[in-house]
Amino acid sequence: MAREFGFEAWLLGASLLTCACSSSQEVANPGLVVGGDAQGDSGALTGQDATAPDVALVAQDVAQPTPDVVAAGKIAIYLKGVQDKPAAVDGLAAQTPTGFQIALSRYSVLKAIDDPAPQVCFDLKDQPAVADMAGDNLMGSCATSGLTTAMYSYGRTKVDWSKFTVKGTLHYGGQPYAGKFTFFRAWSDTVVAGKAYKAGTGTLRFQDNYGLVDNTVNYAYPPVISPPGVTMATVAGEFSITFPYTKPLPIVQGAPGDYWARFNWHVLDGFRWQDEDKATFAKDVWDVVMPPDVSEEVKMFGATGYDVTTSLD
Repeated sequence: MAREFGFEAWLLGASLLTCACSSSQEVANPGLVVGGDAQGDSGALTGQDATAPDVALVAQDVAQPTPDVVAAGKIAIYLKGVQDKPAAVDGLAAQTPTGFQIALSRYSVLKAIDDPAPQVCFDLKDQPAVADMAGDNLMGSCATSGLTTAMYSYGRTKVDWSKFTVKGTLHYGGQPYAGKFTFFRAWSDTVVAGKAYKAGTGTLRFQDNYGLVDNTVNYAYPPVISPPGVTMATVAGEFSITFPYTKPLPIVQGAPGDYWARFNWHVLDGFRWQDEDKATFAKDVWDVVMPPDVSEEVKMFGATGYDVTTSLD
């Protein structure tokens, strides 16, 4: 039988999802999913007996990206995890997260950052597209016939939730438990696996490798700080990210044309922490200990940087 126990507050920051605001950037201290100069968040474990959501991927997997064959008169949005970027030389221990998922449900285009009437490209409502960051994903598309003729300079996404898993060792009661930690965050008010979550809340689950320990606790996330050039806001339970295009997007209503944008997140060794030289810690293993002041500090949560490619490049 799995053993359950209460978790005290841990020093595990979490800042999930910012969005690209230029064609190529590196991130010094990003959140779980990164964007330009995102800041890592810290949070507190606030309860027990939460349910870790298990979800199925619903975004379309794209094994070989072929943006040139997108149907005429459409806009398509892709999200891709890239495994070929060299790890940063920063002296940190690192691993590549697994089961990395990001859920998006709405995408709009704007003529200006303060556009009072954004044009909705697609809205999936309570059935968001879920990107598997192990590959390339078509998140949604729309016909240009449904958009007003204009020069669009900004995009806006609604982020529903994100989730990823890393390996580590939990030190509890004088015993080390090797296993895995799964982070889940609801960015907007959402329902996942039949359970309702409020924006900014989530769970953290630890499972050891032998089925002795399996415990999930509620995790309280602080507000996110918007990086330069990107506007992140939670309004009426919806978390949105507004970002500028590298070049203005000209749309003529009803005219043929292939428009696409692909956000490439460099996830190789994207979970990075500071190894500590302690007798009970193992090199290149993320060690978590209660109380939190002796845990190994996480510096990057999920990706080392990103680049953006579009049909206008």
